[in-house]
Amino acid sequence: MISLRKTVTELDRLEELHRTAVHCYSEALRSSGQHAVELEASETARFRSQIQALRDKLQAHADPRQLESVQSSFDAELKDYWDKTRAQIQRLRKDVQAASAAV
Repeated sequence: MISLRKTVTELDRLEELHRTAVHCYSEALRSSGQHAVELEASETARFRSQIQALRDKLQAHADPRQLESVQSSFDAELKDYWDKTRAQIQRLRKDVQAASAAV
């Protein structure tokens, strides 16, 4: 009887840890969408919608395999957004240099 209670208590504790981990990860995703660098509004909106889709996927299916799937998708989205933003910044730098040389 004591062993059964201890097991149930441990399972409850693990379930609470799982819920907390999913919540924290979901909030980290939300924060990354909120604090995205906005150089081009359409790209930022697309990035935010992709992040929201990942949050929805995370909330709907929060088993370990899904967490790994969400993590790899998030990593790919973040890298894609970073690459596009970096290219935009490089174009802006060239524009500023050209304008500065023209002046």
